[in-house]
Amino acid sequence: MVCYRCHKNPATIEMTFEDTRTGQQFPQHFCTACFNEILLAYPEVSKELKDAEAQTRPAQIKSAPPEWIPEAFQTLIRKRHAS
Repeated sequence: MVCYRCHKNPATIEMTFEDTRTGQQFPQHFCTACFNEILLAYPEVSKELKDAEAQTRPAQIKSAPPEWIPEAFQTLIRKRHAS
């Protein structure tokens, strides 16, 4: 599988967004370079990921960078807010 962002490097990081109403999952795949590049603009997210890793717990990211959120998931959320 290749990175969703650059479409050339192998994806090494997978994130999954889940629709709580239906349980439908939306995976997102990134290579390490793209993932790290995105994190540069979001130091609070980077800190939470590092803290979670150090404490061996799941990260709790309250506001994910928009580059991480799959388009299908964004579309689903927009439709819900429009109704």
